[in-house]
Amino acid sequence: MKRTPRRTHTVIRWTFQYGNDVVACGVHWQPTTYTYLVSVVPNGGTDAAMIETFASGVAALGRHAELAAALRARGWKTLAYSNVRRVDERRPRRVA
Repeated sequence: MKRTPRRTHTVIRWTFQYGNDVVACGVHWQPTTYTYLVSVVPNGGTDAAMIETFASGVAALGRHAELAAALRARGWKTLAYSNVRRVDERRPRRVA
């Protein structure tokens, strides 16, 4: 029997700053439901988070791009970003 992972996996996450305010915007893969979640979390407060669900990774990444562009247009600066490589791209590097 095949086990299904229950964890949510982060695909991409950007953190923006405007003055003293910080907001994290990310795309997450949820393997149990085969859906993608786009989250916006202001100032680290998960109680104020907004989450949208998408059936397609392309649609979720498109929404993430829309949100990032809207934040930058309003003067928010990119503080940090991260993305996760696909599993098959995580090969050990050869040491010469």
